[in-house]
Amino acid sequence: MVVINTVKRVDEYGHKIANDLPVSINVPNISSIRNLNASDLNDSQENFKGNDNNYWTLYSLAKDTGTIYTATYQQLSDFSYSKNDDGTYTVTGYTGALQRYLNGGSAPQGGYSTAITIPDTYNNMPIVSVADNAFDGCSSITRLTSITMGKNIKRIGKNAFANNNITGTLYIPSNVITIDNSAFTNNGINAVTLNKTLISIGVSAFSNNQINTSVIVPDNVTTIGNEAFCHNLIPNVSLDDNLETIGTSAFSNNQISTKINIPKNVTNIGDKAFYHNLIPSISLNNKLQTIGTSAFQNNQISGNVSIPNSVSFIGNAALANNKINFVNIGNHVNTIGNGAFKQNQINNVDLGTGVVQIGSDAFSGNLITSLIVPDSVELIGDRAFILNQLSSLTLGNHVQGIGTSAFENGNLHTLIIPDSTVNIGDSAFANNNIKQLTWGKSVKTIGSSAFINNALTNNLTLPNSVVSIGTSAFENNDIGGLNLGASILNISDNAFKSNNLTLPNSVVSIGTSAFENNDIGGLNLGASILNISDNAFKSNNL
Repeated sequence: MVVINTVKRVDEYGHKIANDLPVSINVPNISSIRNLNASDLNDSQENFKGNDNNYWTLYSLAKDTGTIYTATYQQLSDFSYSKNDDGTYTVTGYTGALQRYLNGGSAPQGGYSTAITIPDTYNNMPIVSVADNAFDGCSSITRLTSITMGKNIKRIGKNAFANNNITGTLYIPSNVITIDNSAFTNNGINAVTLNKTLISIGVSAFSNNQINTSVIVPDNVTTIGNEAFCHNLIPNVSLDDNLETIGTSAFSNNQISTKINIPKNVTNIGDKAFYHNLIPSISLNNKLQTIGTSAFQNNQISGNVSIPNSVSFIGNAALANNKINFVNIGNHVNTIGNGAFKQNQINNVDLGTGVVQIGSDAFSGNLITSLIVPDSVELIGDRAFILNQLSSLTLGNHVQGIGTSAFENGNLHTLIIPDSTVNIGDSAFANNNIKQLTWGKSVKTIGSSAFINNALTNNLTLPNSVVSIGTSAFENNDIGGLNLGASILNISDNAFKSNNLTLPNSVVSIGTSAFENNDIGGLNLGASILNISDNAFKSNNL
């Protein structure tokens, strides 16, 4: 006799996935009637395509009552999944199982598909995230060339699609909130369309691709992670006002060639954030506090750059190697970092009223002709203004130290050293055209070559505070007379070589060639001299 059973086909949540299935079994007689077994189902009943166009495979078979059974199926998929606590799913990898099923159980002859589509659901429940490393390199199957993600995905995990061969345009689904670190790094993506609900773009999320179209950062994004878009070919970027953080190297090494407007809520621009692009101009907001190291270095920024009053720190090389013509420093900037504005075309700079420290090479290699150093400045770093065209310099009343080569290779004619200055570094004013020099009352140390190759004439009177004069400090001038002050202890080699020159009782040592090539006709060495080195007075009229 034939017993016809009814099999309801559902997923593991009890959702109907296909029409009920009649399954017949043959038994000799009524006494032989038995329960239906999975083995009673043929291949097309165990594995089938449902009404939803998904493929299903039998997981379990259980009797309800009489001849009514429930068959629970799991969805056949090319991907592996993990179930979340709320019953939703996270896709965890690429298995190719569905492709093998459709190919009779073996791998596709032409290889697994490199273009994949992650579905909206698995077992009729939403797929809400892509796991960390889910498709990283896809070494177990094949490197991906194209991806389409389901509409329910909210998070794309770390390294989720890293190290593949994905090209073309990447569309981020409408519900994605987070793109995690390195999610798409090291591919060949040409364009990316970001959705409006996106909030966070992680570290290196799109680094090392071939993105060559504009990037529009959506309204809700508050953070762009370090290196998020670095090493691409991006020509233009649009940043929204809700953005708060631009990470280190976020857009470095691209081809951005349009103006950058820093949104109103950004307080910090990370190191190298826009390094090595083609940016022609920038606009900074009034909440900005710090500009990181090399943030805008190696661009094409020209015209005026105005640093807002809100900024307290300008990092090393922040705007170096551009074409800037004028700089206005806000009154709350405390520190200008090393090389911050070096190698530009600056001909005018307003340092504001709050700067305390000007770093090494801060404005080296520019076209500055006139400079007023505000009273707030205490330290001028090494080479800070070297290789400019300074013909006018006013030093503030609180400058304590002037670094090595700080104003070397200028065109200064007069110079007033303020009373606050204690140390003048090596070559600080070398190779200028200084004729008139007025000393402050606190200078202790005059460094080597500090005033070499200038045009000092007439008498030179050093303050009583001076203790040490470095090697070649005043070499190659035209000094006619010299008053060294009461505190001098050491006059180093070549200190007054090649001038037209009564040493105080305090002097105990005179270095090699210290007064060589002058026109000294008479000399009173003072009462304390202990050592006179070789050639100290060579080529004079003594």
